[in-house]
Amino acid sequence: MRARQSVGALAALWVAGFLFSAVPAGGTEKDPSVSEMIEALAAKPEAPRTRGLRVSGAQPAPGAGRQGKLRLAVQFEFDSARISPASGELLRKLASAMQSEALAKLRFRVEGHTDSVGDGAYNMRLSGRRARAVVEFLGSGEGIDSARLAAIGMGSAKPANPADTRAAENRRVVIVSLEPEPVTPTKEPDGAAGTVERVSGQLQVRRGNSNSALQQGSRVREGDVLVTASDASALVRLDDGANLLLRASSMLRIEKLRLAGDPSTWKQAFGLVVGAFRYVTGALGGNRPEAVAFNTELATVGIRGTDLDIVHTEAGTGPVEAGTYVKVNQGAASLDGIDGSNVALARDEQAYAGPRRAATRGGKPPPAAMRLKAPAAVFSTGELDGLLESR
Repeated sequence: MRARQSVGALAALWVAGFLFSAVPAGGTEKDPSVSEMIEALAAKPEAPRTRGLRVSGAQPAPGAGRQGKLRLAVQFEFDSARISPASGELLRKLASAMQSEALAKLRFRVEGHTDSVGDGAYNMRLSGRRARAVVEFLGSGEGIDSARLAAIGMGSAKPANPADTRAAENRRVVIVSLEPEPVTPTKEPDGAAGTVERVSGQLQVRRGNSNSALQQGSRVREGDVLVTASDASALVRLDDGANLLLRASSMLRIEKLRLAGDPSTWKQAFGLVVGAFRYVTGALGGNRPEAVAFNTELATVGIRGTDLDIVHTEAGTGPVEAGTYVKVNQGAASLDGIDGSNVALARDEQAYAGPRRAATRGGKPPPAAMRLKAPAAVFSTGELDGLLESR
């Protein structure tokens, strides 16, 4: 067992008896009933929200809606993935809800969450083991088809209480309802670590010497180059729970995408050739942000618990100055210019990085990376952004 808490904290956890939150999704102290579970997990339509940015496209994506979500107080033995007998009845009720007519055609993602105490990679491993234990209980013990269930360990990436990431309520299991798989499943590429969750328009992948179209349910991997048409956008969910929303007329290289095996070896790196994307961090970025990076020909962007937009424009393609633009929606980020200049960004702040600049009369060139005092006109939202707002 690792040394992750002080003696006082260990005593408090022993009294609590479990490492996941005791508060269900509705915010009440009692366990939800089967009917309450069904209501929470049934997806509901939701119009896209814009976060105050310029809107490109007025109609929601076909089938767009809020994912059903249920937070459960699943109890585990201390610092282990062994489910407490006290939680057996709760999970049996969950199985009954999943087998109901309202939910029978849906898939589910079982997320394990921890607080922020201790090592990030360890938290990811422990939360993953717990999520898999719940999936095994539902599958082998309660007859839920394993094809409908997927487990993921989120570690401390998505705290229920952002104001106190060490609080007990952050230690929880979250059940998320998903749409059924496409009728015609696509072939799983070697090393795949992400799934196209939604496509509006045409999304292509350049994989080696071949080009092909991607559709909902297609898998992506390290080395892929994703390209959207001028009227297209696509939402890709990575296997660590991160969301990558590629906007129109964009080209993005997946330079590193390793999300299997020991979480301490996981990595993500993306190269934006041109265009724009929004990234909402998952387990890796929330627990080990140094292992996630974005770059363009003019800049490198690092994150810390971030939801951000990145735009890279080329000369002669618009009214704004060519370069890399970054806007932080949540969390924090850093923007490094090609001359070594750096800008640290907090929520709702923007920055720009351009080419090296000529020296001024004083003999010192202006920095390539600089904070923007006024919002840039390059950022926009579209029909898929609403899918991210409730996650």
